[in-house]
Amino acid sequence: MKQVFLIILLICISYSAYAIDCPPSSTCTATWTTAEYGMQLDDTGEIWASATLTFRVNCDGDFEMRIENFDGYYGNDNVDFLEQFNYLHYSFSSASEMIALDFLMRYKPDVIAATVPLCSSNQTIKRVFVYTAACGIWTKCSYKLPSPIEYVCDTGWQGSFPHYSDGGDAWVDHWKWQSCGDVCCRKIFSICRENYVDKTGSFIKIKAITKGKYPGSDCSKQGTFWGKRPGPSTGVNQELQCEDGC
Repeated sequence: MKQVFLIILLICISYSAYAIDCPPSSTCTATWTTAEYGMQLDDTGEIWASATLTFRVNCDGDFEMRIENFDGYYGNDNVDFLEQFNYLHYSFSSASEMIALDFLMRYKPDVIAATVPLCSSNQTIKRVFVYTAACGIWTKCSYKLPSPIEYVCDTGWQGSFPHYSDGGDAWVDHWKWQSCGDVCCRKIFSICRENYVDKTGSFIKIKAITKGKYPGSDCSKQGTFWGKRPGPSTGVNQELQCEDGC
């Protein structure tokens, strides 16, 4: 169990409940199947987590799953200390991550044994976690300073001044983070089977992980924000790109 927690912390991703069509329906119309899924989070059986999941084999033949609703965890009150955070367009919940990883790695062991190649063959197959994440963007207001510039610095202050020159004038920028909507993401696990040393069975091994925006999806407010770049005087007005929490 300690190894599972370590894996989760090392591969943390952004996750949020669905607020947009995810994945984009135009990408593939393969049918989703709903399942209730629960897992034990500790070695004593005191802590459990459960979620409503949907899964399918997509049009490329890859197994996909998504969490429709994380029902939460129950049992020992210590679960309140499971790691989770929200910062700008990044969020993370170790409990929901464990549900997703456990389902992807353990769903239908008979299917795994029949379809997942042995690592010794140097081949892998994909299992895909589909999720939504927030998007954000840093916008700025630029202020032209008078000449001469008046300023007061503390004694001992070191560093460059915040103003810069553009078009022959002195400017200073004030930046602010703003929401840029939501985006559909996916995390792709390339997996294979590794035999136990005693040859009594095998286990799933993650060979590689990639993550990013789901093909065909973009931040829902992309195209909303425009500004002069690189500078307020000499720059050209252009569309600003949202950052995603995938």
